[in-house]
Amino acid sequence: MQSQLYRNSRESRAFDAANLVCLTLLAAVTLYPLVYTVVVSLSAAYVANPYFYLWPVGANLGAYEAVLGTGVFWRSFLNSVFYTAGASLLGIALTLMTAYPLSIASFPLRNFFMFFITFTILFNGGLIPYYLVVRALGMLNTP
Repeated sequence: MQSQLYRNSRESRAFDAANLVCLTLLAAVTLYPLVYTVVVSLSAAYVANPYFYLWPVGANLGAYEAVLGTGVFWRSFLNSVFYTAGASLLGIALTLMTAYPLSIASFPLRNFFMFFITFTILFNGGLIPYYLVVRALGMLNTP
């Protein structure tokens, strides 16, 4: 009963209005860089300057024609799809194969493997040792 009274109170409506204003401003600040990027990409070349634009000036698809006209974009796009799908499938498969035995309470080395997995998650070597290992294995710039 009390929550119903609060919901219809003046304070509640003021709070909802303030929330709406704050969230609308946050959405505008968050979305403007995306809108600006699309607008500048659709505008003529002379428009790429630090001014405030919401609509394309001298609309032109030349930049898209230049990028999509080469095979580099499509090869890069397919590489991204391949790496994302492959890493996701491999990650899911390895997680399933690890999680199932660890979910069984009677698994003999459960505590050891849980400690080993948790320790390596919390204390990894870092980016530079990872790069050195990848380079030593000859895996740089290869799928």
